[in-house]
Amino acid sequence: MIRIRDELDGIIETIEIMNDEELMEGIRRSKEDIEAGRTYELKNVNDLDQENFLDNAD
Repeated sequence: MIRIRDELDGIIETIEIMNDEELMEGIRRSKEDIEAGRTYELKNVNDLDQENFLDNAD
């Protein structure tokens, strides 16, 4: 019974995400960034500061 509930929760969450137009647009833009190579490789949390990632993330 718990497994069925977990599956149902996952389906409901997926439907909620797919119905959120703003979230879906962000996902689409992210996929485009990945395909265009607009990504950063971060090996650890310190890389965020070294690359000024947090200051430049707009």
